Amino acid sequence: DLTRFPARQAPLPHRPRTALAFTKNKAQLPILAEACRRHGIAFDTLGAGCDRMVNNPEAELVRYDLVFATARMAIEAICGGSAVIVCDARGLGGAVTDENFEFMRNLNYGLRTLVHGVTVEAISDAISRYDAQEAHSISAKLREFADLERALDSYEGLYTSAIAEAAAAPVAEADHRKATLAFLNQTLPRRRGDGRWPWMIERENLMNRIKQLDSELAAARQATS
Repeated sequence: DLTRFPARQAPLPHRPRTALAFTKNKAQLPILAEACRRHGIAFDTLGAGCDRMVNNPEAELVRYDLVFATARMAIEAICGGSAVIVCDARGLGGAVTDENFEFMRNLNYGLRTLVHGVTVEAISDAISRYDAQEAHSISAKLREFADLERALDSYEGLYTSAIAEAAAAPVAEADHRKATLAFLNQTLPRRRGDGRWPWMIERENLMNRIKQLDSELAAARQATS
């Protein structure tokens, strides 16, 4: 929603002075903090990974010149006008540049971009690629693609097309009933009193395991630092 994330009015400084880790995990935070310290950059954190949650991240993001983030968080930071380094505890994708913009966008700035290890040296190198004018150009380009209104137009077009196709070739009542029963049998809760769907239980278990591994990794890194 670009009405919540207006284009940044003040230009970014020639050199980054402030940085934010916008993240859902924490094992990488000491490394990011050290890399920022070496560059003389004030470092802060936001998100579930650091137990600092806010209802208006757009108001926070515009306060920082550089943001470490992935996926939707990276998209929000770019749309807010920050320079972005794609990174979290799972790995490092690197600084978003004009050269890799399409590649990063097509992978949603997510897991498949995190192909490098998170080290102080690698993060420091990514920071050295900071370019205020390039960050401004990237923000303008992404805002065209990320606009909610544009997405809603696409969704409306897809629904209109699907409804038209169904009307032109209606499914037989017996086939419709068979497909519906198969779907309900596969997806609806099976245990009395548990209103969660199976995928919800699976996701909860996975998220708990990820949180546990992230904590163990953060503790191991702290013990060896």
